[in-house]
Amino acid sequence: MKYIDSSQLKTYLKLGRELPQFLGFGKYFESRTFEWANLSGSPEKAKIDLIRSYDAGAGWGCCDVLSFGQVADDDPSEEKFFEGALEECLSWLESELGGDREKFVGQGMIDQVYEEQCRQ
Repeated sequence: MKYIDSSQLKTYLKLGRELPQFLGFGKYFESRTFEWANLSGSPEKAKIDLIRSYDAGAGWGCCDVLSFGQVADDDPSEEKFFEGALEECLSWLESELGGDREKFVGQGMIDQVYEEQCRQ
């Protein structure tokens, strides 16, 4: 798995890309969740969202984690996000979500992260 170099985050945002980062597995009542942060916007006005996807693909050969149902869709009170300059968003990621500014991947690669985590 290759991570996007943190010095390139501004470039990716300027290109209109969204950058996900796996945070861990969690629980929502009886359902296991795949939790990740999604960085989007611009370097001046970035947004980072906590995405809690229902773990809908365990055991499948190919998983599109971007299409899994999300906790916030069913329970809007679970929505958690931060908007601000890129540096502010990265600080919020680390302090509030326990994420790492060095661990963002390309959008399509979150499926690979999910499959790798499910095999463990």
